[in-house]
Amino acid sequence: MLVRVDHALFAAINGLAGRFLPIDYPLRGFASDYLAPVIMSLLLLGLWFSLSPRWGQNQAAVMTAALALGLANLAVKVLNWSYFRNRPFDDVPVSLLFYRPTDSSFPSNAAAVGFSIAMAVMLHNRRASRIFFLMAFLFAFSRVYVGVHYPLDFLGGMTVGLASGYAAFVLLRWLEPWPSRLLSLAQKLYLA
Repeated sequence: MLVRVDHALFAAINGLAGRFLPIDYPLRGFASDYLAPVIMSLLLLGLWFSLSPRWGQNQAAVMTAALALGLANLAVKVLNWSYFRNRPFDDVPVSLLFYRPTDSSFPSNAAAVGFSIAMAVMLHNRRASRIFFLMAFLFAFSRVYVGVHYPLDFLGGMTVGLASGYAAFVLLRWLEPWPSRLLSLAQKLYLA
């Protein structure tokens, strides 16, 4: 039942691909392995060096995001070792607008990466997190649109990402005062 709903939803989303070039090109760009991660990295760099009154919170957000990204990638790797799901282009007719990845489709690594960073930022700076959540959504959704993930892969990756962001936040709180000391050292070395 769930697989049928997943396939039907995939068909509805991917069925739009290749029909309207002004939407295809931007979503193909967002689906790439580079655009969204580079934009999110630049935004994190901007938060790290921001001169706002919230600079301490922003730097804590960046530290949390870096740890969350590592946790999300680790979780995706472990899930890929234990469960392999074919890509949509292996199972159903697709309008493929992207290259053919060979790793497991579930969970979506793009969703896990994007939402882990967005969640980490949100726990320190809700206002700044809006753009990160938008980027995470576009990154993950576009991968469904171009034909390399099912919607359930998106949801699984989003769940992994949100959990990783929260786990990183809790872990850094538990490790205090070490994260604060590391930040203080970075400030003394003019790295923060």
